[in-house]
Parts: sequence; structure tokens; C-alpha cells
Amino acid sequence: ALFGWVLFRSETLAYAGQYVKRMLLLDGPGLANGFTLVYLQDYWFLLLFGVLASTKLFKLMADWAMRRFAGTFELVRGVVYAGAYLLVLVMLVNSTYNPFIYFRF
Repeated sequence: ALFGWVLFRSETLAYAGQYVKRMLLLDGPGLANGFTLVYLQDYWFLLLFGVLASTKLFKLMADWAMRRFAGTFELVRGVVYAGAYLLVLVMLVNSTYNPFIYFRF
């Protein structure tokens, strides 16, 4: 399914072939280059959050918060969601890269 999006994104079939080769690491710099270090330096906290959120630790913290703030849990959850939304919005506005697929059109 992911390779189908390459055809949708590509302007020519030759470019799609080059893109698929890069995706499969058959062409290009491989897994790491200068951009890798820049992205890791800029977004290390998102990577760390993603790793932690994919473990049981995140569920345990949510259960603890639900017990600790039983009366105000919905308020706390709303504040956390609003804070996360604002953080993502600030990062999106501040970035020159726009991940939305229809931004080009």
C-alpha cells in the first residue's frame, strides 16, 4: 500500500522508481547521513515520547493519573490534550516542511 502512494506523489515513473529504490535502501546514502543527525538533534524528545508511549509504562502512568486525580481527571486530560495540540501546532507553523499530502495542489 505504501508503494502505491509513491506513484501518486511522483511526477514521472522514473522518479517513482528512484524513490522506491531509496525506500528499499538499494540506492542513496543508506540509513544515516547528515540529515539524520539534524533530525535526531531537533526531534529527540518526540522519538523518546513515541518509544515511551508504545510501552506499558504509558498505560501505568495513565492509570495512576486516573486514580490520583479521580475527580478532576477529565479536566487534566483536556489540559494535556490542549497542550499537545498547541505544541504540534507551533511545531507545524514553525516548520518549512508540511506533511499534508494535498499541500502541493
